[in-house]
Amino acid sequence: MNRRSNLLTQTLHGAIVAVIIAVLSACGGGSDGAPAATVGSVTTADVASARTGYTYRLDIYLPASYSSGNATYPVIYATDGDALYPPEGRFTNFKKILQRRGTDAILIGIGGTAVRATDYVLPGASAYHAFITQELIPFAESRFRADPKRR
Repeated sequence: MNRRSNLLTQTLHGAIVAVIIAVLSACGGGSDGAPAATVGSVTTADVASARTGYTYRLDIYLPASYSSGNATYPVIYATDGDALYPPEGRFTNFKKILQRRGTDAILIGIGGTAVRATDYVLPGASAYHAFITQELIPFAESRFRADPKRR
């Protein structure tokens, strides 16, 4: 049984190492790979919620093509937009993925990780959902050329 247990441990260890290598190799590195012409712009806004009683900081990315023309864009609403995921934070990581892929979409990073213990647990989750659907989305769609059919 000891030999079998040892073999199982070695196999599991090898599988874990293989997964870690695969994940790290997919991460890339260095620059974000986005050509200067496709960088876009970032702005911020604060939205005070009557539903939750909290003011959420938004980071808003507009693709480079946004500044010319009048096309509407899909919108990606990213919760925990102010979370500090390496290497640069959740919003920046998502923005760079959009740039690298050449995806023309508006990205809205919703701040407020400080109140997630309330926003993600009932009854606070109901108020947070109401904030997103009744306050944030109308805010975004009234200020940006957001396509309501592509959220």
